[in-house]
Amino acid sequence: MPEFTPVKIGITRLGSSAGVSRVQWQTFDYSAISGIHFVAVPPTWVEFADGETHLDVTVNVIPNTSFDGAVEFGLKINKESSEGCVVGKYLHTSYVKIIDNSAFPTDMLSEWVKAGDAKKIQEINPMRLVFEFLKMCWSHPTAKTATIKTILSYQWYNFTTVLNIFLLLFVIITLTDDESSDAHKQRLLLILGALFILPFSVTHYLKRQGDFYMACFLRNHLQALLLKKFVTYEESTRSSISTEEVIMTLVRDIVCSIQQGYVATVDLVFGRFVKIFLFVVSIVYLNVLGNEGFMWQPVLAVCSLPIFIPIYLMMRQRKLFKLRQKHFQHENGCFQHVLKATINYPLIADYDQVLTQNICAFIRDLPQMTPFPGPFATMLHLPENNHG
Repeated sequence: MPEFTPVKIGITRLGSSAGVSRVQWQTFDYSAISGIHFVAVPPTWVEFADGETHLDVTVNVIPNTSFDGAVEFGLKINKESSEGCVVGKYLHTSYVKIIDNSAFPTDMLSEWVKAGDAKKIQEINPMRLVFEFLKMCWSHPTAKTATIKTILSYQWYNFTTVLNIFLLLFVIITLTDDESSDAHKQRLLLILGALFILPFSVTHYLKRQGDFYMACFLRNHLQALLLKKFVTYEESTRSSISTEEVIMTLVRDIVCSIQQGYVATVDLVFGRFVKIFLFVVSIVYLNVLGNEGFMWQPVLAVCSLPIFIPIYLMMRQRKLFKLRQKHFQHENGCFQHVLKATINYPLIADYDQVLTQNICAFIRDLPQMTPFPGPFATMLHLPENNHG
């Protein structure tokens, strides 16, 4: 893949072409970001020779193999820099759209995704799909920064968890010490209680700044990318995608992918596994300090978790993937039915009176069919008028 893709943009001089004139032009960020999608051009002079009316300037676009939707960057002519000419009132700014042709989530899966065959897409290994999705999320600079902050916050959670273990141990030792007075024990317990409470404020702040921000940003980012990708499809492709599929993808699939995919993976690798490691170190340390010999059973139980969890996930991945797909298909069908019913309600109200009468008759006869007497039957009783 080439390092840059040059894009030429024309600057035209209208009116008289006599004499020499020049202006400054430059690029600016819009939805595309300089350094990620294109190479920024600082204020640069372009000079028209005598009789020359058109010149081309070049902007280098940076190829990107990650799914990034359609983005735009802008070019403008600085009005104050004109020499020998007057910059037009409306034609001094232009926008260039970069239409992304990468596969979701990365081009590594383009062999299965490009054809648009649903059966071909289902052949993708779920673990590889998750791995490529994690790579796409990590590739965004803002998401990467938020992820690093989240990882650091997880280490604070792990530290406070291990600290609580030693605080509880110290509480037990203090309460069982016969040589200390009750007043001394009470003071120590108050101090230890404060040590339990104080980390909560820091934990709350890190929780708000960490994975909440990371998940919110990634949700908004992916929703914008998929919607921009949809509007760049050809008319035949857009007509083959139903409205409910687009809506459910934005409000359900993306949320599940972020929460149960990226956030859960970061929590598992940098949160839970690190916590298990700290638990093992703490257990070994406490066993070494103890006088009753080394107890290997707790260490073995904790160490077995990182081994059995991935094995279980790998064994269940295909079945869980199919069940989730079936679940999502039924949800799409339910949403499609509700959407059509609400949109076409005037048609149903005008031409489906027979169905309405049958429903009302069924509800009216329901008290006779139910074995529950009294208030239940009275509650379901309907008047003879269907409009009551």
